[in-house]
Amino acid sequence: MTAQKSDALSPSAPSAPNTPNTPKLFIIIPIYNVEKYLAECLDSVKMQTYPNFEAVLVDDGSKDNSAQIAQKYVDANPNFTLLRQENKGLGGARNTALDYIFSKHPSPTDCIGSVDSDDLVARDYFANLIYCLESQGTLVAKARDMKLFYDDDYDKKMFDVTLPKRKGIKRRTNEKNLSSKIEFWRSVYRASLLEHLRFPPVRFAEDVALGICINALAKDIALTKSARYFYRQRAGSLTKTTQQPQEFFNVFGFIYKFFLENDLLYTYKLPIDTLNPRGTHSYLAENEDYLPALQNFIRSLDIAPDVLEKKCIFKTSARI
Repeated sequence: MTAQKSDALSPSAPSAPNTPNTPKLFIIIPIYNVEKYLAECLDSVKMQTYPNFEAVLVDDGSKDNSAQIAQKYVDANPNFTLLRQENKGLGGARNTALDYIFSKHPSPTDCIGSVDSDDLVARDYFANLIYCLESQGTLVAKARDMKLFYDDDYDKKMFDVTLPKRKGIKRRTNEKNLSSKIEFWRSVYRASLLEHLRFPPVRFAEDVALGICINALAKDIALTKSARYFYRQRAGSLTKTTQQPQEFFNVFGFIYKFFLENDLLYTYKLPIDTLNPRGTHSYLAENEDYLPALQNFIRSLDIAPDVLEKKCIFKTSARI
């Protein structure tokens, strides 16, 4: 991995003067073969009204002109940094950015956010998220709504609208909302929350795996409607492809290990919905090998009987 940045990338040279009351914000932008969309994404980041941020771009082995486009923004903006690596997937790119951020020893009160490289954010997106975070005194704040737009069919004026800052609401994490609003790009986090957390080595549902763990660890989540994230719906996205059962097992295994190591197994029920590829039981009927594979996987975890008892359907499906 290599980092390319201007010498002006010092704490005294962000996009606007730092003040004691303005935590530094690191914005992670993983990049892979998005030359068609990247400039628009980076323009929306460059125009952020939050006064003290560093955009951490990670080129994850792109084979198109994405890295060259990213380099142009780094050359023109002293608060943009470009890291380059061989392809490791979305989670691996974000982990590289997190390693870079913590190598700079951020303050625990500094903030970390993210934007996917084919999406856009309103100019006040991070300013409004951080205002909500500070108003509610939480370690994470999330956008309550996601604005969906379809590839090239949209009105660009919608990105320029700003909204008044709102305190939002605080929500206690419980078993019903543990899996709610877990996308990494939806949130801003205090650096102290993420210092020892990284995405699992999977290429599918990495947001699900880490997002559930973050929600459980944070306990309280702040939510605001004034932070607007624009999610681009385009053909061929990874979420539209069919995944193998082992992908879901890997995600659940990561969550189970995290809950076990952080003494959370008796605080929350295990999120077994992550083991259901389609959210319905039709998958079991269509794939005769799935249930035996699931049973073997659950047995391999050696889950304590009293933990299994908390989710009867989980125990029954495993036939343990």
